[in-house]
Amino acid sequence: MERTAWLAVGVVVFSGIWGGLFIRGLNPGFDWKLFVEGCRYFWEHRGFGGQGWMFGYTPGGFFFLMPFTVWLTSPWGLLLHVAGNAAAAIGSVWVVHRWWTGGRLGGGIVWPVLLVAINIQQVLQMNQLSLWVLVLCAGGLALAGRGWPFWGGALIGLAVAIKVMPLVLLGYFGCRGQWRALLGVAAGVIALDVVPSVLFLGYDGAAVEHRAWRERSGWYSPTAQIYEPLRLGIYHHRSNFSYPSVLVRWLRGLPEVEEMVVLRGDPPAEAVEAARAGLRGNQALVVDPLPLDGKPWARQVLPISRSVPRWSAARWPAERVWWVWAASVGLGMGLLAVWTWWTGRIGQGRDWPAASAAWMLSMFWLTPLMMNYYLVLAFPAMAVVWLELVRSRRKTPGRWLAIVGLAAWVVGEACIGWRDVRWYGVHWVVLAVLGAAVVWAWARQLGLSVVSEAGSLPAAAERVVERDSDRRRQAGCVGRV
Repeated sequence: MERTAWLAVGVVVFSGIWGGLFIRGLNPGFDWKLFVEGCRYFWEHRGFGGQGWMFGYTPGGFFFLMPFTVWLTSPWGLLLHVAGNAAAAIGSVWVVHRWWTGGRLGGGIVWPVLLVAINIQQVLQMNQLSLWVLVLCAGGLALAGRGWPFWGGALIGLAVAIKVMPLVLLGYFGCRGQWRALLGVAAGVIALDVVPSVLFLGYDGAAVEHRAWRERSGWYSPTAQIYEPLRLGIYHHRSNFSYPSVLVRWLRGLPEVEEMVVLRGDPPAEAVEAARAGLRGNQALVVDPLPLDGKPWARQVLPISRSVPRWSAARWPAERVWWVWAASVGLGMGLLAVWTWWTGRIGQGRDWPAASAAWMLSMFWLTPLMMNYYLVLAFPAMAVVWLELVRSRRKTPGRWLAIVGLAAWVVGEACIGWRDVRWYGVHWVVLAVLGAAVVWAWARQLGLSVVSEAGSLPAAAERVVERDSDRRRQAGCVGRV
């Protein structure tokens, strides 16, 4: 059965290679062309120079892509990149299967893979880097949970240098008191980002480039998404369903305009005033600091499609929407941090798979850009919930919650191409249900049968401590827990 499962995994992974090579790569596709142009500009000009390509990537992301985009000629770099993506996908499945579930799923690992098969293929077909982030995070969290915190943190640091989303995992290591893992994260970032930046750009150039990256990232931060939704393409960037974007669509609504007059880069003040004076009744002026094609500044007129959904539940000001976003994210992350700290005191680390899966899901909350292929990072959570489903033979609440969570994911995947559904954030409902199933599995990994057996969580925790003490006494290791 396990051999058949791995054959199915191979089919899922390699079926996306055709699109990655011929549809988005050699065609040439937009994403791969963007990577090649951005990295070559970075290499030739010894820095990004404030240009608009790949605004969200750190210098470490450029150094990671250079072997594929600069040092090898086409199509060999693309072939190597696609092969590396495929290897990262298979490596992620192997790590989660062997280390996160302990091999207890056997051939059943194919079912979590099939649940995220669409997302795996999207990453492969669009030549993105999410699979590299997945394998580094899955491997790093597994190493940290299994007794190698420094090396686990180092893998997380490499992932942070490629995409900054895994920075959220610093909170997990901090709540668990894994200080060596935090040192490992710093070492990974230094190895892939800081050292190459200094060697390639010099000390001053590296500092300038990182300041420029921080400024560029601020243009597209969650706060900017809420206060300046037209500039950030929330209304015409139909693929983005990040949390702040969805809140804006529900609580601020679409302005009553049909066109955006966009001034990109750093336009002179007189150009801004002239554009504002020339606006028609159905137009809005947008000043976007992101340059266009290396030009100091440029003017564009972009239509807002009539097919874009215009319904909203409220017309709140930006300040109120920001407070909703900040309060909900702060409360959610705060509860997760307290729960992680408390369970770390009683669990002795045996709950690391579910705890790590929950923190990987939390990465989605803080990202300002949420695309379909980002959802591949939920794969460890799928495996944790599926294992809970397999282990819960009786009709317990946990079993039903796992079934509902996985069924909700199937519905979300079926609607992934339905713009109106994605527009209003149905996938956040799916992630919430899946997160609840992960938390239940987390309690089960701690040995907490929750209220049904112990009456309350503190009572359940006390039972866990007593049970561990009994086991130690039987093994001749009497001591306090």
